Amino acid sequence: MKVIHWLLLLGCCFLSGCQAVPESAVPVKMAPTRTAEAPAQRVLLDFETMMNGSAPNSAVDESALTPPSAGLSAAHQFEGRLELLNEKDSGQIVVLRGDLGPEYASLPEFDFAFVQSEGNLVPIQRGLIIGDHPVWNIILEPGRVWQETGDNGLSRASLPFALVVKGGNTAFNGTLTFLFDDQTVSRVWYQVTQETSSYTRANLWGMVKAVYHPEAVPGVETIRSNYQSEIAARLPVKPIETLAEDFPGVDTTAFGQGVSPEHMTWYGVVVNG
Repeated sequence: MKVIHWLLLLGCCFLSGCQAVPESAVPVKMAPTRTAEAPAQRVLLDFETMMNGSAPNSAVDESALTPPSAGLSAAHQFEGRLELLNEKDSGQIVVLRGDLGPEYASLPEFDFAFVQSEGNLVPIQRGLIIGDHPVWNIILEPGRVWQETGDNGLSRASLPFALVVKGGNTAFNGTLTFLFDDQTVSRVWYQVTQETSSYTRANLWGMVKAVYHPEAVPGVETIRSNYQSEIAARLPVKPIETLAEDFPGVDTTAFGQGVSPEHMTWYGVVVNG
């Protein structure tokens, strides 16, 4: 099961039953353009599942929450609040290691504003958000929007988030996805399949009803401009295997040593700033 959690990871993180993130899963910087090539018909989290709520009984392959390489640009503009309903009773959890009680199974109350910036969906409030949930705080960061031919004209969104244990430093990384148009959203599927801990490991998932509250967001153009500037200022990224080409004699297998492969999600190195 692939993981796609769009957080900047320096050093090593730890895995919960998933494979390492392939470079192809990392979101590209620019919005996908409309092409004549249609993406393959999806099997997981298809239109009927998202609209009717016949939820899978476990976390699914993370590719189902990832923009396809042949995806089209979104036909709709999301601007307003996404509100999830009945989070407390909609979550499932499987604890793989450690001891987490049933209170860990549900998401915190979720009612946050977002704006669209090209092919990205940007939360107005980013970073750590302290809430009233008994055990979880939440981190929101920008995700992606696109369109697929099987979604009956609706656009599709995918957002990374992290659940952070209150009073602790462990983050459980997840992704949520939904369909939308200018007025409504489908149900929201979410799953958490990776964490920054080896002593406590768990998978969480759920399908929740949601409401889209379209509304003008103050300063929307500034938010969009700032986010595009942020993207443009990111460090360039290359596959770590090419490090030995740029710096002959470097042993790239030395990076990541000391962490068991089954606990590895991603690793990297910064070179010359």
